[in-house]
Amino acid sequence: MIENISLELNQLFGNDFIIFFENKSDLIDDSEKKLWADKVVGAFYPMSGTFLPIDGISAFSGQAVLRMLAPSENKARLRELEYKIQSVIDSNNGLIVSVVNYKYQLVFGNLRPSGNVEITFGVERQPYEIDMTVILASGVQFGSAATVKIDGEKLNGLTLTNYDTDNSVEPKLDINKYTMSNTAQYNTYMLSCQGFIQDDDIWRKLQNDAIFELDKSYLVEYSKNGITKTFDAILRKYSETNKIGEFQVATLIFVPTEPSEYVTITFDANGGSWETTNTITVTYDSNGGTGSMVDVNSPYEIGSDVTILDNEFVRSGYVFAGFNTSPDGMGISYSGGDVITPIASVVLYAQWSAAVYTVQYNANGGIGTIPLDLTEYNSGNIVTVKFAPTPTKEGYAFAGWAYSAVASTPDFTADGITTFAISANTTLYAIYSEYITITFDANGGSWTEI
Repeated sequence: MIENISLELNQLFGNDFIIFFENKSDLIDDSEKKLWADKVVGAFYPMSGTFLPIDGISAFSGQAVLRMLAPSENKARLRELEYKIQSVIDSNNGLIVSVVNYKYQLVFGNLRPSGNVEITFGVERQPYEIDMTVILASGVQFGSAATVKIDGEKLNGLTLTNYDTDNSVEPKLDINKYTMSNTAQYNTYMLSCQGFIQDDDIWRKLQNDAIFELDKSYLVEYSKNGITKTFDAILRKYSETNKIGEFQVATLIFVPTEPSEYVTITFDANGGSWETTNTITVTYDSNGGTGSMVDVNSPYEIGSDVTILDNEFVRSGYVFAGFNTSPDGMGISYSGGDVITPIASVVLYAQWSAAVYTVQYNANGGIGTIPLDLTEYNSGNIVTVKFAPTPTKEGYAFAGWAYSAVASTPDFTADGITTFAISANTTLYAIYSEYITITFDANGGSWTEI
Protein backbone atom coordinates (compact mmCIF):
# COMPACT_ATOMS: atom_id res chain seq x y z
CA MET A 1 0.00 0.00 0.00
CA ILE A 2 1.08 3.56 -0.67
CA GLU A 3 0.87 4.37 3.07
CA ASN A 4 3.93 2.24 3.72
CA ILE A 5 6.13 4.71 1.86
CA SER A 6 6.11 6.80 5.07
CA LEU A 7 7.73 3.85 6.87
CA GLU A 8 10.40 3.63 4.16
CA LEU A 9 11.05 7.37 4.51
CA ASN A 10 11.48 6.97 8.27
CA GLN A 11 14.21 4.40 7.66
CA LEU A 12 15.78 6.56 4.98
CA PHE A 13 16.06 9.72 7.12
CA GLY A 14 16.97 7.99 10.37
CA ASN A 15 16.19 8.32 14.07
CA ASP A 16 15.99 12.11 14.01
CA PHE A 17 12.74 11.89 12.03
CA ILE A 18 9.20 10.66 12.65
CA ILE A 19 7.19 10.53 9.44
CA PHE A 20 3.51 9.58 9.16
CA PHE A 21 1.17 8.96 6.27
CA GLU A 22 -0.94 12.10 5.87
CA ASN A 23 -2.18 13.35 9.27
CA LYS A 24 -2.20 10.08 11.21
CA SER A 25 0.01 11.66 13.91
CA ASP A 26 -3.28 12.92 15.38
CA LEU A 27 -3.84 9.38 16.64
CA ILE A 28 -0.79 9.58 18.94
CA ASP A 29 -1.40 10.66 22.54
CA ASP A 30 0.22 13.77 24.06
CA SER A 31 2.55 11.84 26.36
CA GLU A 32 4.29 10.30 23.35
CA LYS A 33 4.49 13.61 21.51
CA LYS A 34 6.51 15.05 24.42
CA LEU A 35 9.27 12.63 23.44
CA TRP A 36 9.56 14.36 20.04
CA ALA A 37 11.00 17.64 21.27
CA ASP A 38 14.26 17.16 19.39
CA LYS A 39 12.89 15.26 16.37
CA VAL A 40 11.62 16.31 12.96
CA VAL A 41 7.94 15.40 12.67
CA GLY A 42 6.67 14.92 9.10
CA ALA A 43 3.84 13.59 6.98
CA PHE A 44 3.83 12.08 3.49
CA TYR A 45 0.90 13.32 1.38
CA PRO A 46 0.09 11.79 -2.04
CA MET A 47 -1.25 14.67 -4.14
CA SER A 48 -2.82 12.42 -6.76
CA GLY A 49 -3.89 8.81 -6.58
CA THR A 50 -3.12 7.77 -10.13
CA PHE A 51 0.05 5.92 -9.17
CA LEU A 52 -1.68 3.69 -6.62
CA PRO A 53 -1.45 -0.04 -7.34
CA ILE A 54 -5.19 -0.50 -7.76
CA ASP A 55 -6.79 -2.55 -10.49
CA GLY A 56 -8.17 -0.26 -13.18
CA ILE A 57 -5.61 2.52 -12.72
CA SER A 58 -3.50 2.96 -15.82
CA ALA A 59 -1.19 5.94 -15.20
CA PHE A 60 2.45 5.39 -14.37
CA SER A 61 3.15 8.11 -11.81
CA GLY A 62 1.75 10.74 -9.47
CA GLN A 63 2.83 13.67 -7.35
CA ALA A 64 3.36 13.75 -3.58
CA VAL A 65 4.75 16.09 -0.96
CA LEU A 66 6.68 15.46 2.25
CA ARG A 67 5.85 18.11 4.86
CA MET A 68 8.14 18.34 7.89
CA LEU A 69 8.43 20.42 11.05
CA ALA A 70 11.98 20.78 12.41
CA PRO A 71 12.81 22.10 15.94
CA SER A 72 14.07 25.65 15.51
CA GLU A 73 15.02 26.97 18.98
CA ASN A 74 18.56 25.61 18.65
CA LYS A 75 19.78 27.21 15.41
CA ALA A 76 22.82 24.97 15.15
CA ARG A 77 20.57 21.94 15.54
CA LEU A 78 18.20 23.32 12.89
CA ARG A 79 21.06 23.77 10.39
CA GLU A 80 22.24 20.25 11.17
CA LEU A 81 18.79 18.88 10.36
CA GLU A 82 18.60 20.94 7.15
CA TYR A 83 21.93 19.49 6.10
CA LYS A 84 20.76 15.96 6.94
CA ILE A 85 17.59 16.38 4.85
CA GLN A 86 19.47 17.83 1.87
CA SER A 87 22.12 15.11 2.08
CA VAL A 88 19.43 12.41 1.94
CA ILE A 89 17.87 14.08 -1.10
CA ASP A 90 21.21 14.48 -2.90
CA SER A 91 22.36 10.92 -2.26
CA ASN A 92 19.04 9.11 -2.79
CA ASN A 93 17.38 10.84 -5.72
CA GLY A 94 15.78 8.12 -7.77
CA LEU A 95 15.73 5.75 -4.81
CA ILE A 96 13.79 2.55 -5.37
CA VAL A 97 11.54 1.94 -2.38
CA SER A 98 10.09 -1.52 -1.92
CA VAL A 99 6.61 -1.53 -0.45
CA VAL A 100 5.15 -4.96 0.22
CA ASN A 101 5.07 -6.54 -3.29
CA TYR A 102 5.29 -3.25 -5.14
CA LYS A 103 8.17 -0.98 -6.04
CA TYR A 104 8.09 2.79 -6.21
CA GLN A 105 10.72 5.16 -7.45
CA LEU A 106 10.84 8.42 -5.46
CA VAL A 107 12.27 11.39 -7.36
CA PHE A 108 12.88 14.16 -4.84
CA GLY A 109 12.44 17.85 -5.55
CA ASN A 110 14.06 20.72 -3.63
CA LEU A 111 13.90 21.27 0.12
CA ARG A 112 12.24 24.59 0.87
CA PRO A 113 10.95 26.43 3.97
CA SER A 114 7.16 26.58 3.68
CA GLY A 115 6.08 29.12 6.29
CA ASN A 116 6.82 30.80 9.58
CA VAL A 117 7.99 29.13 12.76
CA GLU A 118 5.05 27.65 14.67
CA ILE A 119 4.59 25.81 17.94
CA THR A 120 3.79 22.16 17.28
CA PHE A 121 3.82 19.41 19.92
CA GLY A 122 5.01 22.00 22.45
CA VAL A 123 8.15 23.08 20.53
CA GLU A 124 8.88 25.88 18.08
CA ARG A 125 9.33 24.28 14.67
CA GLN A 126 10.26 25.47 11.18
CA PRO A 127 8.00 24.03 8.43
CA TYR A 128 9.64 22.51 5.34
CA GLU A 129 8.30 20.84 2.21
CA ILE A 130 9.81 18.51 -0.39
CA ASP A 131 7.90 17.83 -3.60
CA MET A 132 8.43 14.43 -5.16
CA THR A 133 7.28 12.27 -8.01
CA VAL A 134 6.26 8.73 -7.09
CA ILE A 135 6.71 6.35 -10.00
CA LEU A 136 5.18 2.91 -10.05
CA ALA A 137 8.10 0.71 -11.04
CA SER A 138 6.95 -2.89 -11.10
CA GLY A 139 5.07 -5.59 -9.30
CA VAL A 140 1.54 -4.72 -10.37
CA GLN A 141 -0.61 -5.27 -13.39
CA PHE A 142 -0.97 -2.01 -15.22
CA GLY A 143 -3.99 -1.13 -17.27
CA SER A 144 -7.60 -2.05 -16.76
CA ALA A 145 -7.70 -5.68 -15.64
CA ALA A 146 -6.37 -6.76 -19.04
CA THR A 147 -3.52 -9.14 -19.85
CA VAL A 148 -1.54 -9.86 -22.99
CA LYS A 149 0.23 -13.11 -23.76
CA ILE A 150 2.72 -13.62 -26.59
CA ASP A 151 3.15 -17.26 -27.60
CA GLY A 152 1.57 -18.21 -24.29
CA GLU A 153 3.98 -16.12 -22.20
CA LYS A 154 2.54 -13.18 -20.30
CA LEU A 155 3.97 -9.80 -21.29
CA ASN A 156 4.91 -8.35 -17.90
CA GLY A 157 5.18 -4.69 -17.02
CA LEU A 158 2.47 -3.77 -19.49
CA THR A 159 0.00 -0.93 -19.52
CA LEU A 160 -2.92 -0.96 -21.92
CA THR A 161 -3.58 2.75 -21.88
CA ASN A 162 -3.38 2.68 -25.67
CA TYR A 163 -5.02 -0.55 -26.76
CA ASP A 164 -7.26 -0.68 -29.80
CA THR A 165 -10.39 -2.76 -29.76
CA ASP A 166 -12.34 -0.92 -32.45
CA ASN A 167 -12.65 -2.68 -35.77
CA SER A 168 -11.64 0.35 -37.82
CA VAL A 169 -8.21 0.84 -36.34
CA GLU A 170 -6.22 0.47 -39.56
CA PRO A 171 -7.80 2.36 -42.50
CA LYS A 172 -6.57 1.12 -45.85
CA LEU A 173 -4.92 3.65 -48.14
CA ASP A 174 -6.27 2.40 -51.48
CA ILE A 175 -9.93 2.16 -50.53
CA ASN A 176 -12.30 2.80 -53.42
CA LYS A 177 -14.33 5.96 -52.95
CA TYR A 178 -17.58 4.09 -52.89
CA THR A 179 -16.94 0.51 -51.87
CA MET A 180 -14.42 -1.11 -49.54
CA SER A 181 -13.93 -4.74 -50.27
CA ASN A 182 -10.99 -5.84 -48.20
CA THR A 183 -9.90 -8.96 -46.41
CA ALA A 184 -11.29 -8.65 -42.89
CA GLN A 185 -10.40 -4.96 -42.96
CA TYR A 186 -13.06 -4.09 -40.43
CA ASN A 187 -13.48 -7.18 -38.36
CA THR A 188 -9.94 -8.26 -37.50
CA TYR A 189 -7.94 -7.01 -34.60
CA MET A 190 -4.87 -4.85 -34.08
CA LEU A 191 -3.32 -4.36 -30.65
CA SER A 192 -1.26 -1.29 -29.78
CA CYS A 193 0.14 -1.17 -26.25
CA GLN A 194 2.93 0.26 -24.13
CA GLY A 195 5.04 -1.37 -21.46
CA PHE A 196 8.18 -1.18 -19.38
CA ILE A 197 11.10 -3.00 -20.98
CA GLN A 198 11.96 -5.69 -18.49
CA ASP A 199 14.75 -8.21 -18.62
CA ASP A 200 12.86 -11.36 -19.43
CA ASP A 201 12.78 -13.72 -22.40
CA ILE A 202 9.71 -12.38 -24.16
CA TRP A 203 10.97 -8.78 -24.21
CA ARG A 204 14.31 -9.92 -25.61
CA LYS A 205 12.51 -11.87 -28.37
CA LEU A 206 10.49 -8.82 -29.34
CA GLN A 207 13.54 -6.55 -29.31
CA ASN A 208 15.47 -9.01 -31.46
CA ASP A 209 12.56 -9.29 -33.92
CA ALA A 210 12.36 -5.50 -34.20
CA ILE A 211 16.11 -4.99 -34.66
CA PHE A 212 16.57 -7.66 -37.32
CA GLU A 213 13.12 -7.33 -38.95
CA LEU A 214 12.46 -11.03 -38.63
CA ASP A 215 8.69 -10.72 -39.21
CA LYS A 216 8.23 -13.65 -36.87
CA SER A 217 4.64 -14.80 -36.34
CA TYR A 218 3.27 -14.66 -32.79
CA LEU A 219 0.15 -15.99 -31.15
CA VAL A 220 -1.30 -12.94 -29.40
CA GLU A 221 -3.87 -13.36 -26.62
CA TYR A 222 -5.68 -10.35 -25.21
CA SER A 223 -7.91 -10.98 -22.18
CA LYS A 224 -10.24 -8.60 -20.42
CA ASN A 225 -13.32 -9.06 -18.27
CA GLY A 226 -13.27 -12.82 -18.83
CA ILE A 227 -13.20 -12.54 -22.65
CA THR A 228 -10.09 -13.60 -24.57
CA LYS A 229 -9.33 -12.63 -28.16
CA THR A 230 -6.65 -14.68 -29.92
CA PHE A 231 -5.04 -14.04 -33.29
CA ASP A 232 -1.85 -14.83 -35.21
CA ALA A 233 0.13 -11.64 -35.67
CA ILE A 234 3.44 -10.11 -36.60
CA LEU A 235 5.15 -7.33 -34.68
CA ARG A 236 4.54 -4.40 -36.98
CA LYS A 237 6.11 -1.78 -34.71
CA TYR A 238 8.51 -1.78 -31.78
CA SER A 239 9.73 1.64 -30.69
CA GLU A 240 11.28 2.82 -27.46
CA THR A 241 9.16 5.91 -26.94
CA ASN A 242 10.16 7.58 -23.68
CA LYS A 243 11.56 7.02 -20.22
CA ILE A 244 9.71 7.14 -16.93
CA GLY A 245 12.23 7.48 -14.15
CA GLU A 246 14.92 4.91 -14.89
CA PHE A 247 12.56 2.71 -16.91
CA GLN A 248 12.51 2.64 -20.70
CA VAL A 249 9.04 2.38 -22.22
CA ALA A 250 8.32 0.67 -25.55
CA THR A 251 5.32 0.87 -27.85
CA LEU A 252 4.24 -2.39 -29.51
CA ILE A 253 1.82 -2.82 -32.40
CA PHE A 254 0.70 -6.31 -33.43
CA VAL A 255 -1.33 -6.88 -36.61
CA PRO A 256 -2.93 -10.12 -37.89
CA THR A 257 -0.98 -12.24 -40.37
CA GLU A 258 -4.04 -13.89 -41.91
CA PRO A 259 -7.56 -12.57 -42.33
CA SER A 260 -10.39 -14.52 -40.81
CA GLU A 261 -13.12 -13.47 -43.23
CA TYR A 262 -14.02 -11.07 -45.99
CA VAL A 263 -16.41 -8.16 -45.71
CA THR A 264 -17.75 -5.62 -48.16
CA ILE A 265 -18.94 -2.25 -46.97
CA THR A 266 -20.67 0.12 -49.37
CA PHE A 267 -21.15 3.83 -48.76
CA ASP A 268 -23.56 6.11 -50.61
CA ALA A 269 -22.59 9.77 -50.97
CA ASN A 270 -26.29 10.63 -51.39
CA GLY A 271 -25.62 13.28 -54.03
CA GLY A 272 -22.38 14.55 -52.45
CA SER A 273 -18.74 13.75 -53.07
CA TRP A 274 -16.19 11.69 -51.18
CA GLU A 275 -12.84 12.60 -49.66
CA THR A 276 -10.52 10.05 -48.15
CA THR A 277 -7.96 10.71 -45.46
CA ASN A 278 -5.08 8.63 -44.28
CA THR A 279 -3.28 11.23 -42.18
CA ILE A 280 -3.05 12.34 -38.57
CA THR A 281 -1.97 15.69 -37.13
CA VAL A 282 0.48 16.57 -34.36
CA THR A 283 -0.14 19.91 -32.67
CA TYR A 284 1.49 21.68 -29.74
CA ASP A 285 -0.31 23.58 -26.95
CA SER A 286 1.50 26.14 -24.75
CA ASN A 287 -0.77 25.15 -21.80
CA GLY A 288 -0.54 28.52 -20.07
CA GLY A 289 2.64 29.70 -21.76
CA THR A 290 3.15 32.03 -24.70
CA GLY A 291 4.56 31.61 -28.18
CA SER A 292 3.69 29.20 -30.95
CA MET A 293 4.97 25.90 -32.26
CA VAL A 294 4.01 24.45 -35.63
CA ASP A 295 5.19 21.14 -36.99
CA VAL A 296 5.69 21.94 -40.66
CA ASN A 297 5.62 18.23 -41.49
CA SER A 298 2.13 17.73 -40.05
CA PRO A 299 -0.14 16.11 -41.16
CA TYR A 300 1.62 12.75 -41.25
CA GLU A 301 0.59 9.51 -42.87
CA ILE A 302 -0.68 6.97 -40.36
CA GLY A 303 2.19 4.75 -39.25
CA SER A 304 4.87 7.38 -39.86
CA ASP A 305 7.51 8.17 -37.27
CA VAL A 306 7.12 11.62 -35.73
CA THR A 307 10.00 13.42 -34.02
CA ILE A 308 8.88 15.61 -31.13
CA LEU A 309 10.01 19.22 -31.66
CA ASP A 310 12.22 21.07 -29.21
CA ASN A 311 10.24 23.47 -27.06
CA GLU A 312 9.78 27.09 -28.20
CA PHE A 313 7.12 28.13 -25.65
CA VAL A 314 7.95 30.38 -22.69
CA ARG A 315 6.13 31.12 -19.44
CA SER A 316 7.14 33.84 -17.02
CA GLY A 317 8.23 32.44 -13.66
CA TYR A 318 8.29 28.85 -14.90
CA VAL A 319 10.69 26.43 -16.54
CA PHE A 320 9.71 23.99 -19.27
CA ALA A 321 9.32 20.38 -18.03
CA GLY A 322 8.55 18.47 -21.24
CA PHE A 323 5.41 17.65 -23.20
CA ASN A 324 2.49 15.46 -22.17
CA THR A 325 -0.58 14.12 -23.92
CA SER A 326 -2.73 15.55 -21.10
CA PRO A 327 -2.82 19.19 -19.90
CA ASP A 328 -2.51 18.07 -16.26
CA GLY A 329 0.57 15.96 -16.99
CA MET A 330 -1.14 12.66 -16.20
CA GLY A 331 -0.87 11.32 -19.76
CA ILE A 332 2.28 10.15 -21.57
CA SER A 333 5.35 12.37 -21.23
CA TYR A 334 7.73 13.20 -24.08
CA SER A 335 10.82 15.33 -24.60
CA GLY A 336 12.15 17.10 -27.67
CA GLY A 337 13.79 14.60 -29.99
CA ASP A 338 11.66 11.65 -28.89
CA VAL A 339 10.26 9.60 -31.78
CA ILE A 340 6.65 8.38 -31.65
CA THR A 341 4.40 6.57 -34.08
CA PRO A 342 0.88 7.86 -33.42
CA ILE A 343 -2.08 6.10 -35.02
CA ALA A 344 -4.40 9.01 -34.27
CA SER A 345 -4.05 12.77 -34.11
CA VAL A 346 -2.33 13.95 -30.96
CA VAL A 347 -2.06 17.23 -29.03
CA LEU A 348 1.13 17.70 -26.97
CA TYR A 349 0.73 20.03 -23.99
CA ALA A 350 3.72 21.92 -22.57
CA GLN A 351 4.37 21.12 -18.90
CA TRP A 352 5.68 23.77 -16.52
CA SER A 353 7.45 23.78 -13.16
CA ALA A 354 7.69 26.87 -11.00
CA ALA A 355 11.10 28.47 -11.49
CA VAL A 356 13.39 28.45 -8.46
CA TYR A 357 15.68 31.44 -7.88
CA THR A 358 18.49 32.15 -5.41
CA VAL A 359 20.10 35.26 -3.91
CA GLN A 360 23.86 35.54 -3.49
CA TYR A 361 25.94 38.25 -1.85
CA ASN A 362 29.29 39.47 -3.24
CA ALA A 363 31.86 41.34 -1.12
CA ASN A 364 32.85 43.31 -4.27
CA GLY A 365 36.49 43.87 -3.28
CA GLY A 366 35.89 43.74 0.46
CA ILE A 367 36.91 41.10 2.95
CA GLY A 368 35.24 39.28 5.80
CA THR A 369 32.07 37.28 6.17
CA ILE A 370 29.08 38.09 4.00
CA PRO A 371 25.43 37.00 4.36
CA LEU A 372 24.40 33.54 3.15
CA ASP A 373 20.88 33.02 1.86
CA LEU A 374 19.98 29.33 1.32
CA THR A 375 16.33 30.02 0.54
CA GLU A 376 14.99 28.95 -2.85
CA TYR A 377 12.46 31.49 -4.10
CA ASN A 378 9.71 31.27 -6.68
CA SER A 379 9.03 34.12 -9.08
CA GLY A 380 7.36 37.04 -7.28
CA ASN A 381 8.46 36.00 -3.79
CA ILE A 382 9.56 38.90 -1.58
CA VAL A 383 13.24 38.78 -0.58
CA THR A 384 14.38 40.55 2.58
CA VAL A 385 17.94 41.79 2.06
CA LYS A 386 20.39 40.77 4.80
CA PHE A 387 22.65 43.40 6.40
CA ALA A 388 24.60 41.19 8.78
CA PRO A 389 27.30 40.18 8.63
CA THR A 390 28.81 42.84 6.35
CA PRO A 391 32.23 42.89 4.63
CA THR A 392 34.88 45.55 5.26
CA LYS A 393 37.17 47.45 2.93
CA GLU A 394 40.18 49.49 4.05
CA GLY A 395 39.54 53.22 3.76
CA TYR A 396 35.83 52.72 3.09
CA ALA A 397 32.62 52.27 5.01
CA PHE A 398 29.98 49.72 4.00
CA ALA A 399 26.99 51.59 2.54
CA GLY A 400 24.62 48.85 1.40
CA TRP A 401 23.93 46.42 -1.45
CA ALA A 402 23.30 47.02 -5.15
CA TYR A 403 22.36 45.01 -8.22
CA SER A 404 25.49 46.28 -10.03
CA ALA A 405 29.09 45.91 -8.90
CA VAL A 406 29.90 49.41 -10.27
CA ALA A 407 26.95 51.24 -8.77
CA SER A 408 27.84 54.55 -7.11
CA THR A 409 25.01 54.31 -4.59
CA PRO A 410 23.38 51.23 -3.08
CA ASP A 411 19.92 50.00 -4.04
CA PHE A 412 19.35 48.64 -0.54
CA THR A 413 20.35 50.15 2.82
CA ALA A 414 19.65 49.13 6.39
CA ASP A 415 17.60 52.32 6.98
CA GLY A 416 16.08 52.46 3.48
CA ILE A 417 14.76 49.94 0.99
CA THR A 418 15.25 46.40 2.35
CA THR A 419 13.08 44.13 0.18
CA PHE A 420 12.46 43.28 -3.48
CA ALA A 421 10.34 40.88 -5.54
CA ILE A 422 12.58 38.28 -7.16
CA SER A 423 12.19 37.32 -10.82
CA ALA A 424 15.61 35.80 -11.61
CA ASN A 425 18.75 34.53 -9.91
CA THR A 426 20.15 37.62 -8.18
CA THR A 427 23.60 38.70 -6.99
CA LEU A 428 23.82 41.70 -4.64
CA TYR A 429 27.16 43.55 -4.57
CA ALA A 430 28.55 45.40 -1.56
CA ILE A 431 28.80 49.18 -2.11
CA TYR A 432 31.26 51.26 -0.09
CA SER A 433 31.62 54.98 0.67
CA GLU A 434 35.12 56.43 1.01
CA TYR A 435 36.16 57.86 4.36
CA ILE A 436 36.80 61.69 4.31
CA THR A 437 39.86 63.06 6.12
CA ILE A 438 39.43 66.57 7.63
CA THR A 439 42.59 68.50 8.70
CA PHE A 440 42.51 71.61 10.95
CA ASP A 441 45.25 74.33 10.65
CA ALA A 442 45.97 76.68 13.66
CA ASN A 443 46.96 79.41 11.14
CA GLY A 444 49.81 80.84 13.27
CA GLY A 445 48.09 80.19 16.59
CA SER A 446 48.48 77.32 18.98
CA TRP A 447 46.29 74.48 20.12
CA THR A 448 45.03 74.02 23.65
CA GLU A 449 44.21 70.46 24.63
CA ILE A 450 40.92 70.20 26.46
